[in-house]
Amino acid sequence: MKKHLLRVMHLEWLPVLFISLILFKIVENYVSVWSFVKLLVGLLMPFVWGFGIAYILNPLMKNLEKFLRLPRMMSLVATYAIAAWILYLAMTGIVPSIAASIQDIIDNGPAYFESLRRFLLDASVRIESFEFFDLEKFLERWSLDNMLSTISENLDTAVSAMFFGVLGFANSIFKFVIGLILSIYLLKDKEKFISSIKRSAYAHFDKETAEGLCGFVHESDRMFTKFIIGKIVDSAIIGILAYFGLIFMGIRYPILLALIVGVTNMIPYFGPFIGAVPAVLITLFYSPIQSLWVLLFILVLQQFDGYILGPKILGDSVGVKPFMIILAILLGGGLFGLLGMFLAVPTAAVIRNYYRRHVDRRLEEKGIVIS
Repeated sequence: MKKHLLRVMHLEWLPVLFISLILFKIVENYVSVWSFVKLLVGLLMPFVWGFGIAYILNPLMKNLEKFLRLPRMMSLVATYAIAAWILYLAMTGIVPSIAASIQDIIDNGPAYFESLRRFLLDASVRIESFEFFDLEKFLERWSLDNMLSTISENLDTAVSAMFFGVLGFANSIFKFVIGLILSIYLLKDKEKFISSIKRSAYAHFDKETAEGLCGFVHESDRMFTKFIIGKIVDSAIIGILAYFGLIFMGIRYPILLALIVGVTNMIPYFGPFIGAVPAVLITLFYSPIQSLWVLLFILVLQQFDGYILGPKILGDSVGVKPFMIILAILLGGGLFGLLGMFLAVPTAAVIRNYYRRHVDRRLEEKGIVIS
């Protein structure tokens, strides 16, 4: 009997030892493993694009089918037609202005830089506390001629980086187009995909576990949808408010700066700071005084969003503590860039809900009540 129990205990430890060995090998060869993960993510990126596009357009298609009673093919065509129309309006109304602003910044860059340099030199003369730091010599070192000389010395590297950047951009466009095509099939047959997932869940797990998995997926879908749509609406309003505020203050390039503020606002906590930096720097080049007003305006705007507008639109859509949100954003940004930072909050909320239910269930099984 004792030998039988020992044999059973040894068998129970085998999965733990096997998993420990795999984790040890992963840690030991983390460089190769991470390279493989990056390669796999790159190969799957068209599917990521397809799923993302379908996920964003799905609420529009559902509303068209619900309120206009459109059949699936008509609602699908109408959904992509509306999306294309919105994209066309953005391309014809916003993109030319942004391109003109960027071109103007490039054309007037040397003059802006020289103006800023003279402003700092004049300020260093008036402020005695600058004596411990030779600002004039520092600015001379970073004069326009020296900058042009440095750029010319590194021109070969810059051209090479630009070439590979163009190739990377073309590759991203190709993956996006493939993802766009995949999104059409995902939306067209979404019920079939959902049915296949449910069938697989009930086929491989017991009924209670399968129902729990389906409920978990449904709740995660609701949380992601509410967060993404709410954040898009919230950031659009912030971008519009920023545009009119910058026009009122007489700031140059209002559409470009407002777009930066609105887009970066989609990243919780860190977004306002990321958006404020380029807006302030661009204004700093031609008017250091106005850059302070831009900084103050963006800070006030983000406080309004954080305490009034955001809670009204999003409500308690995630319910995650600030500490966990910041940790999730740092991890998501480090692993998957800006997209990871944006999706970190709803992902953290889903993980928190799953873990909380797991803990509650285990405590209930043990008959322990902790307030």
